[in-house]
Amino acid sequence: MRINQIGQFKPLGQDSWQPINSLVQQIGQSWKGQVTCFKTNSIECTLLACHDEGYTDVWLILTDLQPEIADACWYSMRSWIECVFKDGKRGGFCWHQTKIIHPKRPERHWLAIAITNRYFVASECWWFC
Repeated sequence: MRINQIGQFKPLGQDSWQPINSLVQQIGQSWKGQVTCFKTNSIECTLLACHDEGYTDVWLILTDLQPEIADACWYSMRSWIECVFKDGKRGGFCWHQTKIIHPKRPERHWLAIAITNRYFVASECWWFC
């Protein structure tokens, strides 16, 4: 979940709250750690903060992944995932209208979708790297 810079967090094991906007102050900096986020309706999670060149704002991401394996740049894949979801639902593949009831049949359906998307995925996902 992406959040804005308003609010406070508390690193795991500490008692003092700190403003979220104090984490990353310069372009090129990043930070990640386990925190309690928000004084009201608190959430225990991993907070990822990143300010890359070309962006006016800091990216602040909350995740349930451990800090060692999480990376804020994964959030950039969100738009791609939403497009694939749209294609699978409304964009022509109509997965929600298949009325498939036998467990083996979806395998063939998803294989057809994967083959159809193979060229798209190979040619459009170069920017993730």
